Amino acid sequence: MRVLLRNSPTGEYFQLGNRWTNDSKLGHDFGTGAEAMEVAQSLGKRQLQMVFSFDDPSYDVIIFLDGRPTVREERHRTDPAPPRDTRRQKTYEQ
Repeated sequence: MRVLLRNSPTGEYFQLGNRWTNDSKLGHDFGTGAEAMEVAQSLGKRQLQMVFSFDDPSYDVIIFLDGRPTVREERHRTDPAPPRDTRRQKTYEQ
């Protein structure tokens, strides 16, 4: 697994020396999310993504670093937890 920073609007990946590339294989591997976050903050760009990149791209995990709330934060801020679905529980009781 590699940890990369990607510019959301351009799709380019960060390289050392504040250079960017379209090829994810040439993007700098930060090794950890913490390292990537530190550099992302120093860049000061608003539309970045942290990409946990795997050999098979279908397993890639993308985290937006643009300040938008995550699903959990959004729900916590606006609504209580969704009601629990008890239908499955009833089928086990029967």
